[in-house]
This record gives sequence, C-alpha cells and structure tokens, in this order.
Amino acid sequence: AHDKVELATQWAEKRGPVADEEISFLCETEYVALSRVFIALGSLDEADALLMRLLEASETRGHTTRLIEILILQASSSQNRGDIDRAVATLGRALALAETGGFIRIFVDEGPSMAHLLYEAVSRGIAPDYARSLLSAFPSEEPQQTENSTSNLAQMEPLSERELEVLPLIAEGLTNQEIGSRLFVSLNTIKVHTRNIYGKLAVHSRTQAVGKAIALGILPTR
Repeated sequence: AHDKVELATQWAEKRGPVADEEISFLCETEYVALSRVFIALGSLDEADALLMRLLEASETRGHTTRLIEILILQASSSQNRGDIDRAVATLGRALALAETGGFIRIFVDEGPSMAHLLYEAVSRGIAPDYARSLLSAFPSEEPQQTENSTSNLAQMEPLSERELEVLPLIAEGLTNQEIGSRLFVSLNTIKVHTRNIYGKLAVHSRTQAVGKAIALGILPTR
C-alpha cells in the first residue's frame, strides 16, 4: 500500500485537479491511486468525493474487483475519521462481494489497519468465517489469527476464571464501573483484570480484545 501511495502522489503532482473530469474505464486505476493519496494526506473529504464517483462508475460497469477495492478504501477513509461503525459497515459490503470469489490479497495488501477492521468485523458477526480466513493470511508481524486457533490458545497464557467473566461484559459494551457493579468488585479490580486481559491477548483496546477473543474462539460470534 505504501508503494501505491508514493507512486500515486508523484502522478497526482504531475496531472493536477480532477474534480470535474469524467471517470473513464481506462483512467480508473489512476483515480483509485489518487484517492489513496488523499487518504494518506488526510484529505478525507476529497477522498470520499472521488471514491463516491468511482463507486458509481464501477457499479454501472459491474467491475467487481474494482468495486471491492473502492469499498475497502471508503472503509479506510471512515476508519481514519474515527467512524468505526461506518467503516465496518462499508467493509461488510466489500466482504459480501469478495467472499464468493475468494479474494484475499486485496485485503491483506492494505496492511495492519485492515487487520484491525477485520477483527472488528469478526466481533460484530460480519462475515466472521471469511474475515478470520483473511486474518490468517496477514504476515506474522501484523495482527492476525492463525489457521489453528487451538495452537494460538495453547501458546498464550490462559485467562483466569474472573477474566473470563469480565471479557463477555466488555464485549457487551459495559463500562468498567458497570462491570464492577455486575460482579460486585471494585473499579480498580476491574481495571486490573482488563489490563491482564489486554496483556494475555496482546492487544491495546477493548475492540481489539473482543475481536481477538472471538477470532480465537474464546468468545462466541455475536
């Protein structure tokens, strides 16, 4: 993805504005590359406007691979805005289109940010089996689920009985205070359990913890 952005940036600097140009089939690749530049530079309004035009053109032409890529980029733009609900909903459309064709590389090439969105999709029950298979294809240095969840579980320190009680409540969206009240323990105790869960699952947020736990089979798909 980094190489694509670098090449697209060079191209964008040479060709100038494109706002009013018609998107022809032959130029789609260049426009998709330009949308990557906008996202990388944080120009998300420009990215969204261009991606919407590309989406309409691809839907008209029935170009499935291109449509999947555009949806992935729209999800990325929403993710960069911090709108995870919209990002995952858009990713869900891409997954629905891609699953029947067995697309893998088109997701993996997007890197760690896509892995995080896929974990979120799994946690919400959006194409969970397909999303898990995609996560297993990510390089080992990126967030992933291997094909053998049992092996993953064997390698990690097991969650304690209390941590296994806390984790589903995190998945329900309860605050630490609410979890403490539910389990009749102090807020500080819940914070300790939450930190321990993060450490054992090798994650840094509630969303990642729930996604990882579902991917490993510790929590059921919602």
